Amino acid sequence: MAREKKYDLIPASTLNKIKKELEEIGDEDASLKKIERELKELSKKVEKSIEINVELQEKVAELMIYLTKLIEIIEKTPKKHVKGSGDELHVLAEQNKELTDTLKSLEEQLKKEELREAIRRALNKVGAIK
Repeated sequence: MAREKKYDLIPASTLNKIKKELEEIGDEDASLKKIERELKELSKKVEKSIEINVELQEKVAELMIYLTKLIEIIEKTPKKHVKGSGDELHVLAEQNKELTDTLKSLEEQLKKEELREAIRRALNKVGAIK
């Protein structure tokens, strides 16, 4: 007695539905890979920005050191040779310190805003927010 092979018949509508769902999964996977690439690119830009800001902070710190040394030299100089410039340099040094603090604060805000914007763009692409 010959055995007959049995095949399960699946309706074409079910096969089409499965095919469509597989295509959507493929599209989502491609979108996620694109978002991942964009996040990596953004991460590189943020790292570069941080490097530049660190270099800038180092330069500002060096400038502060030189200004402090200059103020010390001027303060040691007899007052009759330099009229009021020690006070002016001290004021400049204080302003420079305030500027450095402000730059650090601004840098932190920029990092937060860049991260928020990157997340917002990523979520937009995924369709999580509109």
